[in-house]
Amino acid sequence: MARQNYAGIRGWAESMLATDSSGNGLIKYSVSGNSNTWAAKELPKSGRPTGGTLSARYEDAYSNALAYRALGDMVMLARKAAKPADVARYQAAADKLRAHYYDCFFNPATGVLGGWRSADDELHDYYFLFVNASPSTMVLLTSRRPTPSWTNCSPR
Repeated sequence: MARQNYAGIRGWAESMLATDSSGNGLIKYSVSGNSNTWAAKELPKSGRPTGGTLSARYEDAYSNALAYRALGDMVMLARKAAKPADVARYQAAADKLRAHYYDCFFNPATGVLGGWRSADDELHDYYFLFVNASPSTMVLLTSRRPTPSWTNCSPR
């Protein structure tokens, strides 16, 4: 099964990796995510955030947590499909994403991960619980650095 579907799944992984226009290992979304730039014409219908009021994206913490998991799954799939060059490629991509994730999204002022970093390099930190839960379970945060605290996500 892995060999039969490998080319198509690999194509999805390559499309995801191709969005890293800055070379920092983080996947990007095609819109800027800058404050006050959201417009109905900027986001495709499928990319509109719930409520249609946030301009989240560009470097998105949740999407990158999922991308990290997907890259780990690609390593496993490439092994099963006997593609050693791809094993190395996807492992290196996962390692690079992990190496840059914390610095991109952790906000030391609030003690939590921001939701996204926009193209203008602003970190948008709105205490998203789902953003702060996912990377923790996917081992994206290392023990060498402070980790987001659930108490920091509680109402003040």
